[in-house]
Amino acid sequence: MDKFPTFHCLINQKDEGYDADIQLFFTREYELAMEVSRLIELDNDSIQYSRILKFIQSFENFLITGEKPDDFQFLKTLPSVKGWKDDYNIIQSRNRVSRLLFRAVLKTVEVMYYYEKMSKKDDYKHRFLPEYFEAFWIMRDVFYQRALDTYKNKIILSKILLF
Repeated sequence: MDKFPTFHCLINQKDEGYDADIQLFFTREYELAMEVSRLIELDNDSIQYSRILKFIQSFENFLITGEKPDDFQFLKTLPSVKGWKDDYNIIQSRNRVSRLLFRAVLKTVEVMYYYEKMSKKDDYKHRFLPEYFEAFWIMRDVFYQRALDTYKNKIILSKILLF
């Protein structure tokens, strides 16, 4: 092999190198989708993980085909929090769901990073619109709130069991 291989990008219809930010965006988006899929199995709360996963999938389809993604307004009705507190308590907790939710927060931040980066590139900015960035912004805060709730609930249960 004399040159590094490329892949054909369906959004801009060009051959791209594997170091392209678009490749990294999709990689992070898949990682986020995998975390949400795990949460569907492990966290039986009504946070609506299935709808979140469906939105992520429909957004990816939008990037490739231009077909409007699912509505994400339901995210605005879910409990959320601005700012991080107790992050290291969550990381160090014995609550697997809390830690997985915090990982989903971090994956969402990575998706947001590459999303914003792609929104500045001429070949991609027609699909990476601020209105859909908002969905990931809210998603991050929803995941963090749920991480806090599950972490604090575990602490309360532990205290109750001690008495």
